[in-house]
Amino acid sequence: MLHRADQDVAWWLEAAGGATRSDHAGAAVLELACGTGRLTHALAGAGLAVVGLDNDQVMLAAAAHRPRRTWPIFVAGDMRRFALHHRFALVFVGYNSLQLLTTPSEMTACLRLAREHLVPGGRVGVEVSDFQIGGADGPHNEPDAHDAPDAPDNQDNVGNPELLGDAEGIRLAGSLVHDLGARTSRYRRHFSGEGWTVADEIVVRSLDRPELEGLFRAAGLTGVKWWVDGATVRALAAP
Repeated sequence: MLHRADQDVAWWLEAAGGATRSDHAGAAVLELACGTGRLTHALAGAGLAVVGLDNDQVMLAAAAHRPRRTWPIFVAGDMRRFALHHRFALVFVGYNSLQLLTTPSEMTACLRLAREHLVPGGRVGVEVSDFQIGGADGPHNEPDAHDAPDAPDNQDNVGNPELLGDAEGIRLAGSLVHDLGARTSRYRRHFSGEGWTVADEIVVRSLDRPELEGLFRAAGLTGVKWWVDGATVRALAAP
């Protein structure tokens, strides 16, 4: 992840350690939307029993390809509807992945299932961001992905190569186009390397702390620990 140098690993290690030492020593941890296992492997490397769930088979294959011992275990599944025959001390969704679910009902469904998979005394963890702080409403005339660095002034250019630079020979350019009413943003990304380019687009929903508190309540949860850094919020919630 460009400019994502595992700043969040220590926070999730502390959250997982606190949860597994509470009422069920040695209880496992479940990461939803685990992707290629950046966090899953970090927690397993710290000696925790960790399960990672994701619906992207390519990412799961990359995650499973990394060296491991007994843990982590990876499972293909949709974080809006999953049923595992196990209960966990911590179920968490890291690095804004909850926001790939763009409706409150989908987010609530995910958080409710996370709560249902907890051991007594367990916790649900989430990181979210408000991508729309200071943004202008859309729609806008969007550039082609190859021209993303030259986004119009009324778009948020979040990936200008002069701003983000290179990471391991890969350059990222992109732009955000906001729908402030729906609280959604389209993130157009253009990756390039030596002799290749890839463009894609994702839609994310912005969340701030009050909105996350509302989702917790709808899922039968209460926030018990909060960390806020600008637009980014991390939280632990209990049933």
